Amino acid sequence: MIEKVLINRVEPLNLELSTFVDCVRAGRPFPISLEEGTANLEVCERIAGCFSADWSADAKEPGASQVTTS
Repeated sequence: MIEKVLINRVEPLNLELSTFVDCVRAGRPFPISLEEGTANLEVCERIAGCFSADWSADAKEPGASQVTTS
């Protein structure tokens, strides 16, 4: 069986920039708050850190010893 995968034809960063410009022109708030954007960036940095961390002899996964939660 072949599964059909839907692919977004709009480039996400281009859409984000376009939304920002539209909000500025219309005087509307951006749909993502500063706090939400900051939290998203922190999650992305943690994920990236997992991929860039060296394999540890004690760790079962790459970066496992470096990821902490607050």
